[in-house]
Amino acid sequence: MKRMKRTPTNITQTIALVIFGIGAGVVAYQIRSSPLRTIPFIATTPTPAWQEQRVVLTDIEQATMSGNFTKEFQQALETEKLPPKPSPIFVYDIPASMAGDITAPTITITGGPPESSTIPYNNPCFPLWVGDNMTPWQQLTTRAKIDDGQWSPWMNQFSYCFNNLENGGHTVLIQIKDLAGNVSPEIKRVFIVKQ
Repeated sequence: MKRMKRTPTNITQTIALVIFGIGAGVVAYQIRSSPLRTIPFIATTPTPAWQEQRVVLTDIEQATMSGNFTKEFQQALETEKLPPKPSPIFVYDIPASMAGDITAPTITITGGPPESSTIPYNNPCFPLWVGDNMTPWQQLTTRAKIDDGQWSPWMNQFSYCFNNLENGGHTVLIQIKDLAGNVSPEIKRVFIVKQ
C-alpha cells in the first residue's frame, strides 16, 4: 500500500501569506494612487401618506363640473344669437344718487289737435316734450289714456297716436315718471272729431 505524501501545513500557510501579501500591496498601491472619494450621506425621503381633504368649490366650479354644463352652455350660446325681443317698456332700478329726488318731471304736449279744436280726421297724434332735474330724458317713462279707458303701462314713449276715434268729444290724459318714482300731474287735451 502506497503512502500518500502530505504537504506540511506550514508550507500551505506560507504560500497563502505570500499571495495575500502581494494582493494587499496592489490594493494599497491603488488606494495611494487614486484615493477613494467619500460619498455624502443622503437621507431617504419618506413616502407621503395619502390624505383626503374636502375642497369647497365656487358656484362657477360646481356649474362647470356638472354633467349638463356642456349642453347648457351650448343652449346659452344659441340663445345669444337670437335677436332681442323689442319691448317698449323699460325697467330701471333707482340709483342711490337719486334717493333724495322729490321733484316730479315735466311734460308738455307739443303737437296734435289744439285745445277745444274740431278735427276732420279720427287718428290724431300727440308728440311730447319731457324733462327732469335728475333723470335723463331717455330714461323717463310716460303713460296715457283716452276718455274713460284704462291707463297704458309705463313706457319709454314720447308720442301717442289714437286710431279710429268716433265722432264727438274726446279727452287725452298723459303722465310722466322719473327714476326716483316721482309722477307728474296729469296733462290733458280736449278735442272734437267730426268727419
